[in-house]
Amino acid sequence: DGGPCVTALAVMPTPQYDELKKLVDAFMAAATFEAPSFASPYADFVWKDFLTNKVVTTYSYLVDGSKESTVHLCADGSFTAKVTKKGILKNQNPDYKGKITGKWSVEGVGERGKLRLTPDKGLPPLDVELTIKEEQIFAGGERYFVANSDKCK
Repeated sequence: DGGPCVTALAVMPTPQYDELKKLVDAFMAAATFEAPSFASPYADFVWKDFLTNKVVTTYSYLVDGSKESTVHLCADGSFTAKVTKKGILKNQNPDYKGKITGKWSVEGVGERGKLRLTPDKGLPPLDVELTIKEEQIFAGGERYFVANSDKCK
């Protein structure tokens, strides 16, 4: 708020001081300042590029239950998932459990995207809202971790 502050430090032999001072003064005289931009660092984030050949995983452990989900998203459009639910979380979206395979697609550029998983076993497609914020990935509001998949060829 107090305005720009620029500091120049140069270390050189004394005989070169006058020559370098002229260069620094010219640089400073030509410098311009503008207000910082608060545009999202994810404005050009391409979800398809980011998720291809990745594994996304999440887990929740509670006193009365647990849930683990791991999904491999391969470049050929296929996915494999393993979903385990126990205790009070057992009936949360109960059709989607065990090993699931199918096709995946994703739409979106920027902070938000939409992932669609279409299982092979006749289950209805599952659409999940994706967001990225401060280098963290959220799917359906739940935090997921992303790494390179060892299952995709």
